[in-house]
Amino acid sequence: MKRRYLFKKVGLASIVSLIVLYSCFAYSPYFHKSEKEKPVDPAIIQLQADLDSLLIEYNREDTKLGIMVNSVATNENFFSYHEEDPFMPASNLKLITSAVALEALGPDYRWQTKFYADGNITNGTLKGNLIVKAEGDPSISKELLDMEITELFKQWTDEIKANGINRIEGDLIVDNSAFGNANIGHGWKPSNKLFAYAALPSAFSINENCIKVTITGNKTIGKAPNYSIYPSTAGLTINNRGKTANVKRSSARLDRSDDNTVTISGSINKNKSVTNTISVGNPANYACNVLYSEFKKHLNIVGKVNIVNTMPDYTNAKEVYIYQSPELATIIKRLNKDSNNFIANQIYLSLGYLIKNNVNETENTIREYLQKMSVDHSVLVLDDGSGLSPINQVSPKLQVGLLLAMSNSSHQKSFYESLTIAGVDGTLKKDMHFYPLYNNLRGKTGTIDRVNTLSGYLTTKDNERLCFSIFANGNMGRNGDFQKLKEKILLRLTNFERVDKLYELKEI
Repeated sequence: MKRRYLFKKVGLASIVSLIVLYSCFAYSPYFHKSEKEKPVDPAIIQLQADLDSLLIEYNREDTKLGIMVNSVATNENFFSYHEEDPFMPASNLKLITSAVALEALGPDYRWQTKFYADGNITNGTLKGNLIVKAEGDPSISKELLDMEITELFKQWTDEIKANGINRIEGDLIVDNSAFGNANIGHGWKPSNKLFAYAALPSAFSINENCIKVTITGNKTIGKAPNYSIYPSTAGLTINNRGKTANVKRSSARLDRSDDNTVTISGSINKNKSVTNTISVGNPANYACNVLYSEFKKHLNIVGKVNIVNTMPDYTNAKEVYIYQSPELATIIKRLNKDSNNFIANQIYLSLGYLIKNNVNETENTIREYLQKMSVDHSVLVLDDGSGLSPINQVSPKLQVGLLLAMSNSSHQKSFYESLTIAGVDGTLKKDMHFYPLYNNLRGKTGTIDRVNTLSGYLTTKDNERLCFSIFANGNMGRNGDFQKLKEKILLRLTNFERVDKLYELKEI
């Protein structure tokens, strides 16, 4: 009995000793330096308390907030608040579109526009049709090419001539079938359709499927105003119902139908001008008519222009010339820095077409790549690639997972450089003109009605890179209330400094 009792006492003492020893080591940073389970740095605990206080101070029941902050170096979660809940992302969705495009296509990818001769070429004459196969190039615009569209089309005709074609006895056929059955934007508001930010996608596009209309008052009161349209009036029907009048304020306005009829109405003072950019109702039709108009200046085309949404037979067609767009890495800079909806939707549909030969497979394609990137996309709902639709849903956890994945990607440089820089360029150029956020934070904004979002990267006082996602849906209070909260959160993050300095930090 005594031996058994002694054995129990010795055994219990041994267990207690082991617990005490483990407790001593458990809080030693040296013991945990290479272990996955590290004690929480007191600085992180203080950060969490400070951020909690900011949320309590904001205290709006009609605003739904979601926040997540992680270290890029260690993947530690610094702060989470409703991070797994679904939110409308607005243009924050473009992070997914651009990241998956880089992973699927690579930063060097270039869209191709191919030219085929469907007939024999004899003595410089094509006895048949010239086919233009479009595949969704989003970059045929002055802003991206740094040249007029007319200059580009002249280059195309020069190449066609160099390949032995000066005269086309058939038609100019534009194969627009790549996006022929595109099905996006169910949640787009009808009231948005006139605006450039809601330009429709199409396989063959020019000028981001928009036109710039300048209305100038006539020299004579009572006469219709003058107008000019860039890049061209080809394929447009213009109803000029406006008037030149002595008015204190111009009421000249524009409208358009789905068949590319543009209506000018209202009054304008003589010799005064107003300029507006609007989307085109039938963008592929407009692009084809502008192309045809320019081609006829440099090539002898006997036939007319035809646009087809079903792929023609290329069996006997001869490839004449291939035009290539700028690199994807260049294009996504305009996509993310300027939050360009048109480019986002062109890339979105291109993913389905290029990867699975079906634009309506884009959502599945994106899900598959997020799966490969180990990004939790369980809440993801996609209605477009731009974020314009309120049907889209993501979570802060998804966005932070994406940012972490891209920080470890071979394409991280192209992704990181596409993001807008606080106080410097893009959609954050007018924000955060103060240190330490100025020229530090890189991210992607997102704003539609009752939605305000920001996700990206910033560097702390320790030179540690953090990734974050801050979402707000609902009534955000008086103008600037949420903006102030967001800036306070970001300032607290940039001023973060660890107590435990034993972490090997990773630079991007």
